[in-house]
Amino acid sequence: MFDGEKFFGQANSRPMATKHPSGKDSPMAQKLRAIRAAAGFGGQGQSAAFAAFLGVDKQRWSNVENGVPLGLELAMILCRKTGVDMNYLYHDRTEGLPVEMARRLGALPETAGVRKGKRSP
Repeated sequence: MFDGEKFFGQANSRPMATKHPSGKDSPMAQKLRAIRAAAGFGGQGQSAAFAAFLGVDKQRWSNVENGVPLGLELAMILCRKTGVDMNYLYHDRTEGLPVEMARRLGALPETAGVRKGKRSP
């Protein structure tokens, strides 16, 4: 039988989900708060409402906004409900974002996607 205490010198009692070293200031945590605000849930006290919108426990959402790593299941829910995609979440690629979401996240200028000139009938 494997004895982790002998092998590592101490028992491994670290929880599975640990915060990013910079916590709520981690790049992912900042991005998640920006997505929440872009989805119309900005401001104090809106985190619980956004969690309800996503259909997840408010503590689970609070944890990821405070630096606990975003799991795949929650990432997929976030993408499905808000329109962001995995490339934006993990690689900062904005090509797959809906135009309005990209504007709200500051990835596009306000005039992007707006045609100039006459409209056809």
